[in-house]
Amino acid sequence: MGKVIMATLLKTALVKTFSTSTRALAIAAVNNDDKADKSKVAFFDALFADGILPSELKLYAEDIKSLVMTTFPKKVQDAVVSKLVRKDDLVKGVKAERTGKLIKKVDWQNKINKKATRLLDGYTAYLARHQDKVEVQGTLQPVAVDSMGRVIRLPKAEKPLPVKTVEDAYVKQAAWSNIKSPTTLEVEMAKDYMRILDRAKSMSAEARQRFNELSAPKASGKKQVTAKAKAKK
Repeated sequence: MGKVIMATLLKTALVKTFSTSTRALAIAAVNNDDKADKSKVAFFDALFADGILPSELKLYAEDIKSLVMTTFPKKVQDAVVSKLVRKDDLVKGVKAERTGKLIKKVDWQNKINKKATRLLDGYTAYLARHQDKVEVQGTLQPVAVDSMGRVIRLPKAEKPLPVKTVEDAYVKQAAWSNIKSPTTLEVEMAKDYMRILDRAKSMSAEARQRFNELSAPKASGKKQVTAKAKAKK
């Protein structure tokens, strides 16, 4: 019994919560997820001011999930926390925004988890880009210093992983899907890369924007000659 109590105490000690002001900024960032990233930067500013390291974010995972859940409809919140609702039960009274259909409790849980992950995604890149800091052995250190000990600002922040994945998957998916007479394997490869692409573009606003840029119709640079114009010649 003593071991169980000790394990519970250790687990509780490893779970942290954000300050009231930081929680408010986190909710604002979730609500503005599809808009400009100013809200997310403000949230990251608060994390930095609170002295939270990228490696410590996992300690706030449960707090983030609870914050994200408050942005969902009340019926979804009640169903997710209820032990009477099974994971495969449909949550009645609330329809998925994309499909307009009822979805299972587990699907709502996945949506909450995805938003929670997306909210914290990019904190390390933010520190490098906005604060010229990098975590080294549990402390934040300047990214680089010159001979006078002054911080050298990064010329350009490294692309977040979701953006890189969108670019890679887009090229490969296009290659597999444009085969004239594809085999069954080639069709499955195209589908696999489409799934990767869908997953990657849902992970951040930057990834979605990059996907939109890649998939936007490209201007050929040539004037289109219509049938009517040809008839005049």
